[in-house]
Amino acid sequence: MHGRAQQTGDTRGAVRHRPSDGTVLNERSPRAWCWVLLLLPLPALADVVRDGSIGPSGGAMAPSGGVYDINAGLGAQRGGNLFHSFSRFNLLSGERAQFSGPDSVRNVIARVTGGSASSIDGTLASSIPGAALYFLNPAGVIFGPNAALDVQGSFHASSAHTLRFADGSVLDAGSDTAPVLSSAEPAAFGFLAGRATHAVVLNGSRLEVGSGATLSVVGADEAGGGAGVVLNAAHLLADDGRVQLGSLDGVGEFTFSTTAPALSGAGGGISLLGAASVNAGGPEGAAYLRGGEIRIDEGSHVGNRGDGPGPSYTGGLVDIAGTRVSVAGGAYLDAGRVAGDAGTIRVRASESFTLSDSYSGLFAESFGFTDTDGTFVLHGNGGTIDVTAPSIRLGDDTYVDARSLLSYSALFDDWVCSPVSCPPALSPSAARSRIASGHGLLIDGRGGNVRFDAGDGEIVTSGSRSVITTNAGGSVEMHAGQVSIGSLIDATATNDTRGAGHIAVDAGSITLDQGYLLASGSSSPSSTSGDIRLHASGDLQLNNYSLVQSLSTGTTAGGTIDIAAGRLALNGSSSLSTTKLGGGDGGGGIVIRADSVDIGEHSSILANTYGSYGGEGETDVDIEARQISVHDGGRIESSSYATSGSSTTRTRIVASESLSIDSGGIFSQAYATGDGGRIDITAPQLSLSGGAQISASTRAAGAAGSIDVQSERITLDGEGTAIATDTVAHGASGNVNLQGTTLSLSDGARISASTYDLGAAGVVRLEFSAITLDGASSVQARTAGAGAGAGGAVDVYADTLSVRGGSSLGSSNRIDGVIGSGAAGSVSIHAGTLTLSGAGSEIASTTESSGAGGNINLQGTTLSLSDGARISASTYDLGAAGVVRLDFASITLDGASSVQARTAGAGAGGAVDVYADTLSVRGGSSLGSSNRIDDVIGSGAAGSVSIHAGTLTLSGAGSEIASTTESSGAGGNINLQGTTLSLSDGARISASTYDLGAAGVVRLDFASITLDGASSVQARTAGAGAGGAVDVYADTLSVRGG
Repeated sequence: MHGRAQQTGDTRGAVRHRPSDGTVLNERSPRAWCWVLLLLPLPALADVVRDGSIGPSGGAMAPSGGVYDINAGLGAQRGGNLFHSFSRFNLLSGERAQFSGPDSVRNVIARVTGGSASSIDGTLASSIPGAALYFLNPAGVIFGPNAALDVQGSFHASSAHTLRFADGSVLDAGSDTAPVLSSAEPAAFGFLAGRATHAVVLNGSRLEVGSGATLSVVGADEAGGGAGVVLNAAHLLADDGRVQLGSLDGVGEFTFSTTAPALSGAGGGISLLGAASVNAGGPEGAAYLRGGEIRIDEGSHVGNRGDGPGPSYTGGLVDIAGTRVSVAGGAYLDAGRVAGDAGTIRVRASESFTLSDSYSGLFAESFGFTDTDGTFVLHGNGGTIDVTAPSIRLGDDTYVDARSLLSYSALFDDWVCSPVSCPPALSPSAARSRIASGHGLLIDGRGGNVRFDAGDGEIVTSGSRSVITTNAGGSVEMHAGQVSIGSLIDATATNDTRGAGHIAVDAGSITLDQGYLLASGSSSPSSTSGDIRLHASGDLQLNNYSLVQSLSTGTTAGGTIDIAAGRLALNGSSSLSTTKLGGGDGGGGIVIRADSVDIGEHSSILANTYGSYGGEGETDVDIEARQISVHDGGRIESSSYATSGSSTTRTRIVASESLSIDSGGIFSQAYATGDGGRIDITAPQLSLSGGAQISASTRAAGAAGSIDVQSERITLDGEGTAIATDTVAHGASGNVNLQGTTLSLSDGARISASTYDLGAAGVVRLEFSAITLDGASSVQARTAGAGAGAGGAVDVYADTLSVRGGSSLGSSNRIDGVIGSGAAGSVSIHAGTLTLSGAGSEIASTTESSGAGGNINLQGTTLSLSDGARISASTYDLGAAGVVRLDFASITLDGASSVQARTAGAGAGGAVDVYADTLSVRGGSSLGSSNRIDDVIGSGAAGSVSIHAGTLTLSGAGSEIASTTESSGAGGNINLQGTTLSLSDGARISASTYDLGAAGVVRLDFASITLDGASSVQARTAGAGAGGAVDVYADTLSVRGG
């Protein structure tokens, strides 16, 4: 019974709750009793005084034998309405106010106008068959512990200021002037502006009306903040009828209706305390509460139990509407049934609904009954529990129970929870159900299937003690409008040949908050892995360390996690994870289809493979959505710990609108001899920021996976932000292939392929209409470490490529201060317009060890270098520097920019080869070769410079084409060919030696050569080395201007 004492026989009085140890949890509360007594002023004496505004002249009435005879002659009748008016109305214990009149009376309406509250501790009675009694006192009404009703119809008590009738006329309950009386049916209690409001309080009272009648209590909040209706250890009963509680906070009306009552205006407080109860038992019965702050506490309950004969006798309705509704302190709402279908509990709260404290609950269960032959029969369906609120909170040790109860301890094939049938437990019987556990829902399927179906309603499992398990191959299925999981659901196989079951949840929205879904196969060779399917038409959320995991430990293919949602959000270190352990085929993975995917707060989507694989297959992460966001430490990761075979992981991400990664990442990693998985991304917009990464790497002999991205617009921003492949072991690094319309890197962002060991680095290939590198960003193929792994290549295809703000594009065998012996990779660029600007901006190939430097091959239409930008091939050690080859229609070097082949070690300097229609070197810029890099002088020979240009122009002091040696290494030759050569304003072409090395040869072959403004062509020596030669071939040669 879940901690609630079973009710048998007449259950309409106060019910006490006892736990298993028998301790009384909810006695009448002395604290609440004292508070209620102080709520309203109590009159000093019991008396009934007519005010004379209706009927004969007024005056005090004298009781006869304790009975006040209030007959029709003392009032006034209009149609079916009999009116009375009093200035005071109080009854002591044992006293009786007896209203009487002709059978034509349908409603007796009594008002109290004197301005003092009525204290009723006696009996209000009416002998008129079927007549309803309305009792109004705007100053408040207090019912004592001996108060009772003896009426033939319904009873309505209120502290309302007015009673409105169906014809629109209004009776002022607070005025002692003669009113206009109506013959229409009463329609609403009203509360007016500018008048004090008071409560209706029941202290230990028991008010009951006959079968099918209505019992109403309607008040308004006290000015000091007290609730408008208070039941303290009081009981209201209407068998197969209605009980209506209403409270307003100021101006408004409580309207009667043949369907359900309604409030117009702000709702006031309703409090049920001290094991108070409201009961309208029976299939036609209904209990309505309408207010603002509705509090059901201290073992109180609102019920509509159908405890009648036979299975056809069903439960009724409990209907509560307010702003904030709370059920606490062992209180409960009850629409259960001993035999037959249970009833309905409906709660609507505009702000919040709270169910808290031990033994509090909502119950709409069917218990079954014992037939004449002694057989226990489960005949009825569980009821409907419908809770609607923006905020719903179920505390520990609370219960929401819409089930059919039957003792059932054997193994079962199917444990079904649906509107149709549910033999063992928890069965809603209508489309708007709520199935929940805030305590400890313990279900052990033992190989059978567990199915929940709440239609459009809600399923909630919560609490660390709530566990649903199926063990040997069983499955768990849930269908509802909303599903909230805060517990463990486990479809695990334990060394059983049937394998794991599956978990399937289909709902409008799904939320896991510290929830765990686990489908795991056993280590048996024939055991299958479990699948998990979560489909939500709206939101699917994993919060606060929630986990959804498919785990395979056998030799068969791994399980699959299938996600479909309007919005998928992972927060609070939550995870979707599929793991394949042991041998056998790969397979399985995580498949996500959603409008939007949000992975944040260190949450993750993980696909892992372990062990020795002899078969084929991939373990995939496959995500398709309109928008995808990975942020705040969120990650999508596929990892291979496999030791053999071709089973790999693959991450495929398709965003129809955008993929955004901020302080998070997408990773593919190989940790053993098995290869790492590839990463495939397609998105119109891809943005990485805040140290975000897309990375494929290997830490062992297995090759790292590749990264392929198709995107119209890719942006990388911030230090540590990167798209990269790397190897730190013998396995080869993967390639990076990016294609789209625009690519932008800024503020230290990076694209790279690197090796730290024997494994070769991969290739970086970029193909875009426009590429921009700014703010010390870089595109690099790098090798470093103790190994001799070859550096990767950089291949770029673009209409426009801009490198600025200290950014770099190139290859090297140095990574963050670590130098490798492997050869640096090559750099190849095909660009319509290639622009480099700013100090530190460069395209470079560098070797700092015995490994050779990589070549630089640049082709296009226009090449422009300015403000200290640089293109260089350099060596700092034994390795030979690479070759720089430029092939453009137009090349411009300005603002101390340079194109250089340099050596600062024993390695030979690289060559510079240029092909251009026009080449302009100005503003102190330089093009050439040397064996000095900054302040470091190398012994290697300087490289050669070869230029083929239609028009070659050098202008300005410091502008030069030069080959220089400052050591024993020979200087490089300079070979210039073309149509026109022009030097002006101090520009220079020179081959020089400053040490033992011989200077190179300068060879000029042009139709026209002009030297002007102190320009020069020189072969020079300033050391022991032989000076170089100058060879000139020209149709015309002009030397002028000094």
